[in-house]
Amino acid sequence: MKTPQRSAATSCGASDALVYRRDTASIVFEAFEASPLSKDILTAQDALSWEFPDHAAQMPADTFFSDSFQETLATFLDNASSEHLPHLADKAHKAGQEITEVRNAGSPALITQMLLSLVQGIGGPAAVQTLRKRTVSTTACIPR
Repeated sequence: MKTPQRSAATSCGASDALVYRRDTASIVFEAFEASPLSKDILTAQDALSWEFPDHAAQMPADTFFSDSFQETLATFLDNASSEHLPHLADKAHKAGQEITEVRNAGSPALITQMLLSLVQGIGGPAAVQTLRKRTVSTTACIPR
């Protein structure tokens, strides 16, 4: 595997990160979701495992380095890091009303589903080396 010339990372929430790096004539974007969903933890039979990065895409370097793309990307990442998306949050019905409940870490859907889909549309998918994490126990310790 060729060593990238430069790389940068940004976090769009407490449980995710976006890494982008130059690879010859393209820029590779890799999205990492570091916090599993509650339902995945609760339904895991033995051990919970998932791969990093979750999504990867690439685009031409000349497009990435254009002033208009840089400005648009910076604005998008700034907004995505603070955007509250109630339509992506878990819902519950209490006293006959639907309410939004915070059960998981913030959803990285703006990055993993929207931004990387757009990058892939401009360039294409990226083949990257993945890392598999296997967690045997996720125990909550509650002090008495």
